[in-house]
Amino acid sequence: MEPKTLRLLRHGEAFHNVEGEILLQIGSAWKVLFDGRWRRLRISHIVRALRCVWNLMFCSILLQSSKVTTSSNKPTTSYYEHTDASLTSTGWQQAEQLGKELESSGVRDRVSLVVVSPLTRTLQTAAGVFGGGNHSDVSQLLMVDFAGRCPHPAISSSGSPPFVAVELCREEMSVMPCDHRSSRSKNELQFPGIDFSEIEQDQDELWRPDVKETEEELGRRTRAFLEWLSNRKEKDIAVVSHGGFLVNLLTKFGDKNVNTTRYANCELRSVEFRKVLTQSGSGYTFELSPT
Repeated sequence: MEPKTLRLLRHGEAFHNVEGEILLQIGSAWKVLFDGRWRRLRISHIVRALRCVWNLMFCSILLQSSKVTTSSNKPTTSYYEHTDASLTSTGWQQAEQLGKELESSGVRDRVSLVVVSPLTRTLQTAAGVFGGGNHSDVSQLLMVDFAGRCPHPAISSSGSPPFVAVELCREEMSVMPCDHRSSRSKNELQFPGIDFSEIEQDQDELWRPDVKETEEELGRRTRAFLEWLSNRKEKDIAVVSHGGFLVNLLTKFGDKNVNTTRYANCELRSVEFRKVLTQSGSGYTFELSPT
């Protein structure tokens, strides 16, 4: 296998990330107030706390509303729900900003395939970063109006690389409903420009509400994903996935120079992907290294 370039991208901010940040900031605030460290508070701490309060107020308003009416007067259900969490407005801004940066740097033109986890937040991020921009021509739609639970205009597939959804690169499966994907048939309607033929089951039969994916199961899935990528003909591939999955991938298969720290929302890291012989010479493994 000739070396490939992988653009490993975590999704933009989604609603479950907002609640996680709120809980983290609340816990930190209690520690600061009660262990005497309040004297060392800095402006950055105050800004983070204010952002937390704003997010809490914003989410509370959404939770009180059962419907959201868009500018097109199209009703949609309240979009602050955990199941298959959607991007927030901040998440959309992050995706669109990264798309502009990749276009100006020339990286976007080099990507010949976008592989995406079939969860809503990654599908939206892929469309926002690598799509052809807002568009209403139904013959070239990558994403329809109001896909997911956060209203957003339709996105064109014009000038974009092909997109394929792959179950193998979805998030490490916890018992949280944010990791429970929507049905394939629903995704096909909302993202008509993405190929879902690799998704075998319409309903999500991998996520379990009471059983977490084990480390061994995740390891097998990670290797299977790299095996799948190695059999693709494309040489420059974007992978739009999740922080937990991507860090696991880099930790297990990255060389000593690869960045294995926690991903920020909508962060992209480029690596070279190679198939290499094992030390015994009797088999092969995969290796990721910084580009």
